[in-house]
Amino acid sequence: MPFFIILKLPGENDQKLAPLGLVSNWPAFLISEYDKNNLLGHSPVVAHLRTSTEPRVLTLDQLGASREDGKEEIVSSLFEKHGLNTSAFFSVHLPNGEIGGVGFSGEGPEPDQTKLVELHYLSNLLFSKIHALRNVTDVQDFGLKPREIDCLQWTSQGKTSDEIATILSLSQHTVNHYLTNAARKLDTSNRTHAVSKALRLKIIS
Repeated sequence: MPFFIILKLPGENDQKLAPLGLVSNWPAFLISEYDKNNLLGHSPVVAHLRTSTEPRVLTLDQLGASREDGKEEIVSSLFEKHGLNTSAFFSVHLPNGEIGGVGFSGEGPEPDQTKLVELHYLSNLLFSKIHALRNVTDVQDFGLKPREIDCLQWTSQGKTSDEIATILSLSQHTVNHYLTNAARKLDTSNRTHAVSKALRLKIIS
């Protein structure tokens, strides 16, 4: 299962997945389309993670099932398009009571019980390590320039580089340069992850 996501458990008022992702190699387009279609609120996976410590293994058909918003086909086609045909999700907990979720996905068969035990152990280990690193990075000065923060802020509002260029009276090339620099300084792989981390660190709101 080559794809993974480590996230904070969404609260009742959370509507977007991107700000909740602590670490992920899910395709950025998948996450943006997931949020564009407002799929988080009625996710059966999130409901399961809130109420059970048991692993949840899902195929494409199961991933899109049991939704109250009728968007089963959207979910299934979105994950199939990116090769996330089978997924295993785990609820993870810290001693301070914080709850998160870890998911592994890929095109292979469903993991057997032994593999699930291994992935569950790995999930708790990863979540605790990410939490420890987050406490360190939260107090770091990432050296972001005001314009880099501006570009991140507008990106978080769904604006494209072209739209941000118009708003800030910059060229599209300059906007992309600022966003690339911001992603590098935040040690993230792309602008979606940079925005997610900046929101979590309260660099932007």
